[in-house]
Amino acid sequence: PDLPLRRPAPAGATGKGLAPGFDGGYRTGMTWYTAPTLSGSRIMLRELVPGDAPALAAAVDRPEAFRWTTVPGDVAAAERYIQTALDTPDRVAFAVVEQDSGRVVGSTSYYDITPDYRALAIGHTWYSAAVHGTAVNPEAKLLLLRRAFEDLSRSRLQSLIRDGNVLCDGAVVRDPSRKITAVRE
Repeated sequence: PDLPLRRPAPAGATGKGLAPGFDGGYRTGMTWYTAPTLSGSRIMLRELVPGDAPALAAAVDRPEAFRWTTVPGDVAAAERYIQTALDTPDRVAFAVVEQDSGRVVGSTSYYDITPDYRALAIGHTWYSAAVHGTAVNPEAKLLLLRRAFEDLSRSRLQSLIRDGNVLCDGAVVRDPSRKITAVRE
């Protein structure tokens, strides 16, 4: 079926980068470019802010695994990483925080946000080695997917994994849908 590309915005609705007359979160007042706190049973996703730099750097407990990536290995690199995320107009970055300990264990983002096509991607995701293979990544993806499809009424979302990304390849073996674009009709 044909999907409308735009919905009328509620009276007074505004938002960074929204197409004229369109509010991506028309049902909830959320917009494409906000990072609300998303809470699950084990983790929460909240807006990544400059003050997270020390905790983000501390989450990199196996730096050799990330040496060829943009994952920050020290506080100065974490500051640059966060500033780059905040300066990228079509990206909304989240800190991934353990509910029990309050410890930042990584980061994930929406990016390639395209309001006119009701589409976005999930990526720029990385986690502390201490949480690899746990429920952290599946729960983070569930929270992001729920917000995208239910709260923002997205119809297209993709998650891209670069060839040779050994850490993600293991997750794909457990969940092959991770390389597939999700479309909701």
